[in-house]
Amino acid sequence: PMYHLLSMLSAVDLCLTISTLPTVLGVLWFHAREISFKACFLQMTFVHTFSFLESSVLVAMAFDRFMAICNPLKYATVLTDMMIMVIGLIICLRQLIFLLFMTLALKNVSFRGGQELSHPFCYHPDMIKYTYSNPWISSFLG
Repeated sequence: PMYHLLSMLSAVDLCLTISTLPTVLGVLWFHAREISFKACFLQMTFVHTFSFLESSVLVAMAFDRFMAICNPLKYATVLTDMMIMVIGLIICLRQLIFLLFMTLALKNVSFRGGQELSHPFCYHPDMIKYTYSNPWISSFLG
């Protein structure tokens, strides 16, 4: 089961790296520090999504190690391949619910000018700084 979780973790880490790669390369190679709000919001959504998935996979890995250390005789019967698949599906469903909630909450937030990045990727406090409306929801979700 640990290898299934490690493969899930490596896939999430790879996706997290790929989601920030275009902006980082643009900043480092071309010194392009400006970005549109739609692109920044999309990148920030991917960064939050994959970070949330990564922490969920790490929790599942901690549970796997806990079962292996504290209940070594029950480990093989409790954590079967089917149970690891169920844990993976629960992680994905939890992520979809979080993403749906975040999208609905940030749907009506309006932004003003100022699209210069302070980091090589879209950083959440940069987006909060440029909101017209109350930034409480955006700050809380970030």
